[in-house]
Amino acid sequence: MLVMAVPPPPAIHCTAEKPGKPPLDYLTCDVSLANESDALRWVLVQSTFYVPQQEGLAQIDGVTAHTVGSGVVLELHGNAAAWAIALAPKSEVVVRGLPISMWGVTEARIGEKSLASFGGTPISGEQWWAAAKFASGGRFPRYESRPFVTIDGETKLVPIDIPGMGSSAQRGMEKIRALVGAWTAGEAAKDSIASFELISKGKFVMQKSGFTGVFQQDGESILVTLFPDDGYQARYRSTGLEPGSSAMEFRLVDHTNWTPPASPPAKSFTFEIADSNTARQVWQFTFGDKPTPVPISLKRKK
Repeated sequence: MLVMAVPPPPAIHCTAEKPGKPPLDYLTCDVSLANESDALRWVLVQSTFYVPQQEGLAQIDGVTAHTVGSGVVLELHGNAAAWAIALAPKSEVVVRGLPISMWGVTEARIGEKSLASFGGTPISGEQWWAAAKFASGGRFPRYESRPFVTIDGETKLVPIDIPGMGSSAQRGMEKIRALVGAWTAGEAAKDSIASFELISKGKFVMQKSGFTGVFQQDGESILVTLFPDDGYQARYRSTGLEPGSSAMEFRLVDHTNWTPPASPPAKSFTFEIADSNTARQVWQFTFGDKPTPVPISLKRKK
């Protein structure tokens, strides 16, 4: 039997904001939670806020499971979307990078009624809720009474083998960041020196392997800007790494400084990361009218 309980005061600190197609707005937030009881508890963190004109029947139409350390986080999909976070007894947890979306919320940050504390002191869950209602003129959906609900449960924490919490883009960038170091690149039976390096305080990852490529997270996608020896520049975009997958497909977005008769940029490439020591890229070029894949194997130097 599930028993509703009053949760310990949570705290929210939002670290990034990306406007979507109006009136959509994306926030990335760190949430601090505590379980002061002697039993496991699940905390539901509301992840999507709508104003009444977007309101429909509150329902969950899918669940995605993630792991954070030895804990479990469930991503509940639907118009009653939420993050379900399992807290061990007598534990304190900070879950970083939770995506939270707003739809139809106007004037979301108004003085002390700020919904988020970008770069400042985290605000409490109750302050968040009060600010959310203020920003929407008090017209938030009737099917939600507060953004945090705690549920007591008998379930034990069981680690599950699914890639880390967050969006596909976040998962993909975490995999790419894990490649930092010295590598050997193998192409056409020839080996060359390669490397992955964090730049701009870790926000970007630079690959050097006969070309220079800079990977970055761009909202809900990963963008790589390529600087090959041919003198042109090209940009490729991927939706990231899906749960259970080890490969990402990057498709050409645009390019500059390329002129015939030089061979055009690759139309796409696949980046497969088996583990932190082994990876493979397959670039899809067209020479003349003939599609020509160019595979590059990557092995970490020991």
